[in-house]
Amino acid sequence: MRINRTALIAIGVSFMLLLASYLVPNSRKVSTVTTSYPATACPNISTPSVATLFKKDLKIRNISPKSIAFKSTNATTVAVQNGPILVSGNSSNTLLFANSGWKVATTCSISDGDEWFLGGSGSLTSKSQLIVVNSGLSNSIIDVTVFSSNGLAGKNSYTISPNSELTIGLDSLAPGQENLTTHVQTRAGRISSFLIDQRNRGLKSLGADYVPPITNPQTTVYIPGISDLTGKLVTGNNQANHTLRLFVPGNIDANVDVEVNTADGSFVPLGFSQRTIAQQKTIDLPFTFATGNKPFGVKINSDQPIFASVLSQFKFGNNFEIAWAGMAEELTQFSANLAGSQPVFNFAGDQINVQINYTQSNGKKGTQNISGQNFASWLAPGAINQFQITSNKPKTFGGLMILPETTGSGIGTTYIPLNNGARLETTSAPIIDARVISRG
Repeated sequence: MRINRTALIAIGVSFMLLLASYLVPNSRKVSTVTTSYPATACPNISTPSVATLFKKDLKIRNISPKSIAFKSTNATTVAVQNGPILVSGNSSNTLLFANSGWKVATTCSISDGDEWFLGGSGSLTSKSQLIVVNSGLSNSIIDVTVFSSNGLAGKNSYTISPNSELTIGLDSLAPGQENLTTHVQTRAGRISSFLIDQRNRGLKSLGADYVPPITNPQTTVYIPGISDLTGKLVTGNNQANHTLRLFVPGNIDANVDVEVNTADGSFVPLGFSQRTIAQQKTIDLPFTFATGNKPFGVKINSDQPIFASVLSQFKFGNNFEIAWAGMAEELTQFSANLAGSQPVFNFAGDQINVQINYTQSNGKKGTQNISGQNFASWLAPGAINQFQITSNKPKTFGGLMILPETTGSGIGTTYIPLNNGARLETTSAPIIDARVISRG
């Protein structure tokens, strides 16, 4: 039987190609990509605090040299009083509340290595403290730089031991300086940074609040969660005033326009158009306009990247309180547990279209759709536990406020920007291919 030579060659070439495809590893399949939410840290302060979890099945562990194992709590509220805690990674947010005549709240988080705090003071009336949590298993190193109205006020480096917390008084970094901006840079380690501003005059409390962290300066800034006195709080014995704090981190002065947005419209306050802001100096600008006893938001347009925050100072009869409102990031989805607080939700953006799904303390569930232009506000119908917000439009920004219903119901006031405390982390794992192993 004669074999066709052409067919024989074709069979040989096919065999060689098949053998080569088997022996040569596929260079395109070099790794697999996985995404996950990192665990977030909640700080510990001298006043006992409560962390509110979105779900009961989340695990926590104490941040201490003796604790590295996560444990189930089977609860949505966890006491934080003997040290900071770490909450297992999840897509929702863990909030931290504390009350002591005043109310403070912050979002538990994990730093991306570079954070700014526009708030706090090193003056005699202030007990501002920077709290740095190292939730990792090795030493962490941070650089802390403080700027006042005169420029650079101080800079120090710190080493934080594994599984520990370091508290730094701002009066030790910038003694006697009134208006401060604090920059925390992580050189090594797993760090979470928080700043609490507590104010006293002698034994008299003037209020307290956490200062929201900010990561990136922007040329268009939204601060949506601000409020004057509302409802039954509007009395002759109560007062509210607000101060805008600005900081330009670059080396060029900024020209800014400040726009105030309410449900009734928008306006530019006198003296806030084309205002020049000196670079690397903390600038405080008091608001002297009236907003008609209602929630409002601030939009800032700048020709240079800029940071901003708003300090609200309240007087309820003979008692005082403060609240810091920070820059909001673009909102896509935000979920958390308010543990029975009654919030006011504020939203800002050219076109606002958001949906809020919520569960009240009595178990009743509800859905609220909110839409508008420039600014929209909604007061929850009662005490809220879990809630989830979804934005259906891009370039929407949100924040919530918690105000007392009446002066006699407690004076606690706080703001929380709707910025997620943790973002998805992406990691690559190499594919092990035994075919690339050669034997000598």
